[in-house]
Amino acid sequence: GYAQEILALSRRQIPIIGICGGYQMLGMKISDPLGVEAESGGPGSGMETEGLGLLNTVTVFLPEKTTERVEGEVLGTAGFLGQIESREVRGYEIHMGTTVRLPGAAPLLHWRRRGQQEVDYPEGAVDPSGLVMGTYLHDLFENDGFRVAFVNWLRRRRGLAPVPPSALIPPSLECNPVAPEVDPARDRGGRSPSFVRSGPQGAAVRPAGQPGARQPGYELHLPAAQVTAHELKAGIAPAPPNPGQ
Repeated sequence: GYAQEILALSRRQIPIIGICGGYQMLGMKISDPLGVEAESGGPGSGMETEGLGLLNTVTVFLPEKTTERVEGEVLGTAGFLGQIESREVRGYEIHMGTTVRLPGAAPLLHWRRRGQQEVDYPEGAVDPSGLVMGTYLHDLFENDGFRVAFVNWLRRRRGLAPVPPSALIPPSLECNPVAPEVDPARDRGGRSPSFVRSGPQGAAVRPAGQPGARQPGYELHLPAAQVTAHELKAGIAPAPPNPGQ
């Protein structure tokens, strides 16, 4: 299954980043003493399950759900993180429970603000190699500095030259969902909702199978058509050849 595949990637020293539930699963164990996630619920119905053991952390589910906008900076220094230490990051948290770092796991980020409150809170975890890290921060890769440093780190690992930040930070790229034209039930049947995104030189980004304009664009083939504007601009989600050309 996926667990064995992830562990195999780790043995090959492939970088692994877990976000939210993925962060929790990278740890040593996940505990649910109050039965928060159990079907019956209530004390005594909880369970404890082993994690992947790639980060020395433990997670305990709690009844309260955290839903906060957060902002702070990069705190970790292992791997590529040393290049962006103290670089600002922001996004949001939405999760149940809390994760505790144990010896060998260093904080990945540092929060200065959660919601409307100023805080002093180390967050996330990174292993000593800098190859495995986890965080509750959604929108992690929407932070330009983090994304550019991460992509160029991967490129250097493959012997490729780094790309300039301008190649990964589009000045403007509109994203216009065409929800009124989509039957929401289609997604439950396995079909993705339709999105149209403006691409280079105004080219349209069209749903898979939809006839496209005869100009360069992108075609999305993802379960929920959730590709960020940055990914489109950076060419991370390239289009197949246009059959109409």
